[in-house]
Amino acid sequence: MTDANNQLDYLGAIDRYRFLTILNAADHCEEYPFAKQATMLWLANFPGDLYVKYFQAKTFIKTGKIDQGRLLYESLIELDPLFFEPIKDMSEVTAKKDLQSRYRSIYQYLTKNKSFNQAQETWLSPLWEARSKFEQGDFTNAMQYVHQSLLKTPQTPIPAILHLQIANNLGNQEMVSNLSEIYYDAWPKCLQINVVKAISEIEHGLEARAVERLHWVESQDNAGQVITRMLGNDHQFKDMWPEYLQAHFDLPIPASVSAYLGWNQLNPGSFNFPTFSQSPFFRRVTHTPSISETQEIRVAQASTRSSKNKPESFTDNRPKQIAKKDANNNDIEKVQNAFSKIAKRLKKLDLERTDTRFPVYVILSSRKQLEKVYGPNTADVIDKLLQELLGHIQGLPDWDAKIFYPDDSASMARLGLKPFIAYDPWQVKLALADLDEHLEKQGEMIGALLIVGGPEIVPFHHLPNPTSDNDLDVPSDNPYGTIDKNYFIPQWPVGRLPGETGSDAGLLLSQIRGLIYQYKQKSKKSKSNVQKFASIFTWILDIFSNWNRKLNANQSLGYSAEIWKEASSEVYKTAGQGKELHLSPPVHAGSLALNNSLGHKIGYFNLHGIKDGANWYGQKDFSSQSTGRDYPIALSPNMFSEKIRSPKLVFTEACYGANVLEKRHDEAISLKFLDTGTKSFVGSTCIAYGSVMPPLIAADYLANAFWKQVLDGQAAGYALMQAKLNLVEEMTKIQGFLDGEDQKTILSFILYGDPLAVHDGISALPKPLLREKSHPDIKTISDSDLVPENDESDLPKNVSKQVKKIVESYLPGLENAQMKMNKSYQEFNAKKVGKSNDAQRYVVTLQKSFDLNLDAEHHHYARMTFNEKGKLVKFTTSR
Repeated sequence: MTDANNQLDYLGAIDRYRFLTILNAADHCEEYPFAKQATMLWLANFPGDLYVKYFQAKTFIKTGKIDQGRLLYESLIELDPLFFEPIKDMSEVTAKKDLQSRYRSIYQYLTKNKSFNQAQETWLSPLWEARSKFEQGDFTNAMQYVHQSLLKTPQTPIPAILHLQIANNLGNQEMVSNLSEIYYDAWPKCLQINVVKAISEIEHGLEARAVERLHWVESQDNAGQVITRMLGNDHQFKDMWPEYLQAHFDLPIPASVSAYLGWNQLNPGSFNFPTFSQSPFFRRVTHTPSISETQEIRVAQASTRSSKNKPESFTDNRPKQIAKKDANNNDIEKVQNAFSKIAKRLKKLDLERTDTRFPVYVILSSRKQLEKVYGPNTADVIDKLLQELLGHIQGLPDWDAKIFYPDDSASMARLGLKPFIAYDPWQVKLALADLDEHLEKQGEMIGALLIVGGPEIVPFHHLPNPTSDNDLDVPSDNPYGTIDKNYFIPQWPVGRLPGETGSDAGLLLSQIRGLIYQYKQKSKKSKSNVQKFASIFTWILDIFSNWNRKLNANQSLGYSAEIWKEASSEVYKTAGQGKELHLSPPVHAGSLALNNSLGHKIGYFNLHGIKDGANWYGQKDFSSQSTGRDYPIALSPNMFSEKIRSPKLVFTEACYGANVLEKRHDEAISLKFLDTGTKSFVGSTCIAYGSVMPPLIAADYLANAFWKQVLDGQAAGYALMQAKLNLVEEMTKIQGFLDGEDQKTILSFILYGDPLAVHDGISALPKPLLREKSHPDIKTISDSDLVPENDESDLPKNVSKQVKKIVESYLPGLENAQMKMNKSYQEFNAKKVGKSNDAQRYVVTLQKSFDLNLDAEHHHYARMTFNEKGKLVKFTTSR
């Protein structure tokens, strides 16, 4: 006999089987608010659990959020076109008659119910025949019928999936490879196509690419619903999926659910757990399956299939006379150990240290400052636009959203919070901490932050300058990205929509309207999956045409001072993917070729910037034969307009590249970019430091890490956040601490634009990344921790000679620069860094001012760090 209390023991850490049991009971008892909370809790841990997301969509529908539920259904069908439960539900909740008929026809096909309307969905009739021939082993005729289906231009990849099955069973791996390329281009989010493409990549020796693809598949399908249906339980990639899915569960169970499950009885006796259905497309069923007959995919399984049996979907069903040798399984097994090792690293998710609440996109501004700077009427217009933006974001899956005015008493009272002074950055940070605590009560957390307004509306944090240069402080948004005082390690991405100084809100309004348009497009694209191509043959032609356009299109713009060409080339290998890097000189503002009205997709700039001027400058490499000025004007705000568009995504290493303090839109290139086409802009608010040559340091390292994240499909805010984390990890590993230029790089580089903007063509909102509950302590040594050294004779041997040689080789023009020497106490470093050897360091700083074309003065800095043996360990220059 079982004690009823023991049945609830697992609620501390609940596994997926029992969780789905509770969800099913909640659905049966119509406890939809509870089901909504439960799905949010689970998805905070496993945001790619398709079946739980299906349940979440059901709760949206049942609680009146019809549009949100439909959007989530459509996103699930886009990922798994054979997921018949959301297809069935869509046939019932879709308002349009033609869509109802289409979803009903697809559902009947997937469940093998013959009563479908052939006239409505003409592609289904030959597809029925194709599947029938395929199951009989007649692959030649199956191929003919599937071609007939494809010629009807279906608006779903279902025929494409069967086409890949047939090609695989014919043993034509070259055809499988070609088809997977074609179909991936048409349906990049279809999980079945991605799995086949990954297998094909392995067979062609592209294991690293396949690992990345399978990791993406796992992130979209945490429970392995699709790959298990395709390849069976013991597939060769199972180490890339979590072995057990379980999460902390502390929600009170409604009495009706407990009663339904028999948990409110002292002697409940035996209880049959409710079972869950499975899309049958890859299973051979001879009748419409009932829920109880097809339970194994969605719940944790008690039994497993033998790994000796290849799954039916990719089983060798070929007749003996046409059988060819299968793909070499030994080749796949050779890379399996590598997959397993990588997978274990990818799955290192310490849920004890991870915040698993549901993410909220917070839109932050100051109501009082908006009214003070722009006037009450304009402030009302901005608020109405933000409300419209909020509605579009809330209509998309995976995120909630809130507008947050910390100085508005009425809105704060509705949250049960006290108002804060919004022109004090630390008060705003405290308000965000209170908001996060309030959200925690609802199982939510801050997932991303958009600051609306420039520093006149929501001020920068003015942090201590960790380097001994001319900057009084470091304007930064970094503290807004974390709850605690460790502002070197962000917990969520932060973006800002800056306005220009003064009472004209035009630039700010245009950015908000631009975001509204973009989120409208995301919503529209998520509502339709319209096929772009007329037939498989025109698909191929179209893809080759697209490839040619991609090869010919000048999509990226890379522009560097000539003196930094080596470091910039290293970064631009990542960002520009082999495109030409422009150097200044010889290129200058009057000779740079721009893309006119089309603009560039990305822009990478490694040029000089100044605090009190609008232009960016190049710098001559005196070892080259280039002619012209030493510091030519490389870029100017007046080069860009409605007719000559700026790059959509920009990363600049220029000093003061993101400085907008008391600037109008034509007085800062950053503001001009945002006014003429740029959606995301990353730059430094003050002096920035970088390498002259590889290895990449400071701003160069950050830029390279950022571009890697962006090209991997990451949103701009997440890309910058991860790049900063990478820089912290790398420098801590190399030197044991963050020095002045490391700290300044992390603090000064900020993002203007939507932190969730994705620049790889994906229309949907990015998946939220898990948030760490706590941070490791970061060891830092600022220049203020160093002791001035006035006697060169106290420096290690040959340091002075090395400084002179470096200046002659890389920094001509700095021969007569002002030199400062600092050293650290060995006992201080050993205590702070945790090293007993090589702790003492010497930092030599050179400073010299130059007149740039008689219109501004530029303060140039070079920093060289030597260890106690006199070895140069780090060399950076200001931008």
